[in-house]
Amino acid sequence: MKTASCLPGLRSVTYQVIQPGGHLTPHHGATSGILRVHLGIDVPEGNWIEVGGKRTYFKNGKCFAFDDSTVHEVHNESKRPRTNLIIDCWMPMSISGQRMRRIKHRFAHSIGAKRSVIADYFKETVEFAAKYKATHPELFGENEAQAGD
Repeated sequence: MKTASCLPGLRSVTYQVIQPGGHLTPHHGATSGILRVHLGIDVPEGNWIEVGGKRTYFKNGKCFAFDDSTVHEVHNESKRPRTNLIIDCWMPMSISGQRMRRIKHRFAHSIGAKRSVIADYFKETVEFAAKYKATHPELFGENEAQAGD
């Protein structure tokens, strides 16, 4: 794991083994801002992940990355265990993006809102901001436009 420790924003590196017929029910991460990467180590056919309603099949030696705050579930429909390396990193974002994340969490905590409600709202806000930046690049400095909040 020495190589993984040099990744910027590294949060954790773990192995995940799902037994034959195993299923992780739909769930989402506890916080936004985590990029989860699955790397197939020993993946028999019939292993998939569904993220935000889109199904992707795991493959040996292939990576799949997604925002951990999005609802996802995992199935092993094969007759042998599936092993993936999982790498969690903080998503790269600008200082303003980091401030927005902190404000969002404080707001959610103060009103007692369920995590999924706030995640959906925040996702819609980020998507709107990304579209706005894409259609109005002249309004953003060169570094801010490349930061990809």
